[in-house]
Amino acid sequence: MSHQFDFTKTTTDEIAAEVAKIAAEVSKDLEMKESERKGIKEEKEKFLRDEYGKIVLPKTSRRRM
Repeated sequence: MSHQFDFTKTTTDEIAAEVAKIAAEVSKDLEMKESERKGIKEEKEKFLRDEYGKIVLPKTSRRRM
């Protein structure tokens, strides 16, 4: 996402409007990424639940030193 401005030919109001438009795009992207993360987390939890509905964490092997 690259935005180029010719500041010599634009007014302050035009610049403010462009910045507001860019900020709206960025916040929309962040919300979308947040909802994707939430969806992935819910799918992962669903996968880790046992037949009784409790979350079962995968067993990890530990190496002894």
